Amino acid sequence: MRFLTFLSLLVSLAFVQPLSSFAQDLGVDPKKQADAQHFFNRGKGHAERGAWVDAYRDYSRASLILPNNWHINVATSEAAFRAGRPDIQLRHAQHLLLLAQKNNNNGQIAVALSHVGIAETSLGNTDIGIDAFKESASLHEKESGTESAEFAKALVNLGKALQNAGLVEDAEQSFAKAVEISEKVLSPNDPELDKRIGDLGRFYLLRGEHAKAAPLIERYVAFGEVTLPHDSAPYAQRLLILAELYDNSQQSEKAIAAYKRSIEVSERVLGEDHQVVQKQLVRIGAIYSQLQRFSEGVPYVEQLYRLNERVLGAEHQNTLSSMNNLGLFLSYAGDHARALPFSELSLEKSKEFLGEDSLEYATRMVNLGQVYDGLSRQKESIPLYERAIEITEAKLGRENVSVARIANNLGFAYEQVGRSKEARSQYEFALRVFKDQLPKGHFLIGIVERNLAAVN
Repeated sequence: MRFLTFLSLLVSLAFVQPLSSFAQDLGVDPKKQADAQHFFNRGKGHAERGAWVDAYRDYSRASLILPNNWHINVATSEAAFRAGRPDIQLRHAQHLLLLAQKNNNNGQIAVALSHVGIAETSLGNTDIGIDAFKESASLHEKESGTESAEFAKALVNLGKALQNAGLVEDAEQSFAKAVEISEKVLSPNDPELDKRIGDLGRFYLLRGEHAKAAPLIERYVAFGEVTLPHDSAPYAQRLLILAELYDNSQQSEKAIAAYKRSIEVSERVLGEDHQVVQKQLVRIGAIYSQLQRFSEGVPYVEQLYRLNERVLGAEHQNTLSSMNNLGLFLSYAGDHARALPFSELSLEKSKEFLGEDSLEYATRMVNLGQVYDGLSRQKESIPLYERAIEITEAKLGRENVSVARIANNLGFAYEQVGRSKEARSQYEFALRVFKDQLPKGHFLIGIVERNLAAVN
């Protein structure tokens, strides 16, 4: 299973034309020029702060004053898109295309087509968007050559549109070619090259091609280490992508180290209660559970429980689930006394939303039973195991591994209170099911065999 917190198929598309001061229009009233420049500069200030709605408002005012100014219309189109209005952006992109055709400028036509492609793709008109991007790339290739920054940018946009359309092989070719060109024409420290390496790395990560993704994402993160503030959201995002790469490729130690760094930065940048932090706590807890390193995992599982309690409330299903997990981690770590209140309260509070006949509720009964066993309170664990077997058997059938696992626990509890005959019966049942259902040599078979040999 893959866990891609920051990633999605609809990646933001790259604009070919950056924001810049616009050229003065000849023969235009100086007062209009000055007014347009005022709104343009104000819009640019908003854009630099990421206030794209305000940026669009001022850029569009400038475009109303000078409707045929190329640079103003480019900026207005981009601002409309980044403000979340691709429908409005499409109108500006179409106007851009008319201006470029009127100017008979293939470079401008290529830029305008990229804006059209971005708008159409964002509106769900993928085929139209792909055609626009292909035509834009073709014009850039003719105007600037096959090894130009402009052609590489056009390939990035085309690749993202192809990716969103599910044409992954074609998308891979576009992304890879863009990186190849960029490495030739851009300096190693150029941010544009960095973006393209990140795009290709994330593309491979989304496809589960971890071997291809790893060197690109590691390079992407290394670049961010040098160029990005370590208390910034983009830096936190890169750390998380790296953690997800290691997590998805089963590199547990590297994943743990990366998640720890990412959680630390995300807490500072986004806040301790942000959902990104919550998702990372879930994953690092899961890795520690898989490795059976429960003592190390306890701080993160407890942090997740406290976060859910603050954000969702004490009675929320996710809060109670994380409470149950905390009790389980503490119990497996040997701290049964501390685990007990969490496991007891989790079971009590879960009745309503789980239902007393559900498999999940039976699982929580078993969890609490194990805590009681750790405290030598078998008289309290036995009824929990007995009821859990009834529920699980009714749902899954008698000859089920889950039923046998609970039977082994019940056998242990019986044995501890001197009910040896009943303990032997439970162990014999569990061993028979395990031998029937599990591969030869499975560790559960060995556990039950030892339990059975030791019973009086």
